[in-house]
Amino acid sequence: MVPDSFSPNGDGINDTFKAEGVNLASYQLTVTDSRGNIVFETRNIEEPWVYNGTPGSELDTYFAIIRAEGVDGKTYKVRQSIRIIF
Repeated sequence: MVPDSFSPNGDGINDTFKAEGVNLASYQLTVTDSRGNIVFETRNIEEPWVYNGTPGSELDTYFAIIRAEGVDGKTYKVRQSIRIIF
């Protein structure tokens, strides 16, 4: 499961972005801005992206690029926009 938005407003609810999955042999999440600059990258599905942009930068478009492989050998590739809601 890959969410399409999150609200990093410090209220403790939905403040970070992360995907969820089970039975994965490998996983990689890359978050880019609209210019293709990498703003976050991890190979740990439990590690979320903590948005720490400057005021106004939440208006930029961000993309989650996920590459994963299941323990059954099935390959998953997802590219999805992320909306930041305040």
